[in-house]
Amino acid sequence: MTSTSEVAVSVRIGDEDVGEVPQDGGVVLLEVTECYGPIVLEYADGRTVELDQEICPGQELAVDGTAARVVDTATSD
Repeated sequence: MTSTSEVAVSVRIGDEDVGEVPQDGGVVLLEVTECYGPIVLEYADGRTVELDQEICPGQELAVDGTAARVVDTATSD
């Protein structure tokens, strides 16, 4: 997961609380072998963004100040 947000973002994927991704930071999840979802983001300012989709091995969650998207790691910038 990568974040270009100006604030920290808390991430939950399915039932798993991934934790907080710092502003302009990232988090790596090790040993992911299946798809997980839905994805819920809570920004430090209280906004919540929900993605009704899964993230799978070979994909990355890209977070910015207003939204998030799941991208294939081969095509992420």
